[in-house]
Amino acid sequence: MFRYAFELIGLLILFSVARTVITWVLRLLAGSVQMASAPREQAGSTETLQSAGELQKDPVCGTFVPVASSLKRMVAGHPVYFCSPECRDRF
Repeated sequence: MFRYAFELIGLLILFSVARTVITWVLRLLAGSVQMASAPREQAGSTETLQSAGELQKDPVCGTFVPVASSLKRMVAGHPVYFCSPECRDRF
């Protein structure tokens, strides 16, 4: 009886240690990815915003897309902008 209880406690401890280690590794990887991409984003962020132009919301998925590079379809005399052919076809 006690043997099973100790095995269960051992498995719970092993599970919590494994979960903690996996969480630390994922946080470390996420931090390194953010740090690697941060200088590029900061350096070009104003240029990207200035070159994007006007943004419109895709009615299917909700993504904001630049008008200049979006797929456009006229619906009831008004332009509707899409991020991809899949969203345009689903609409």
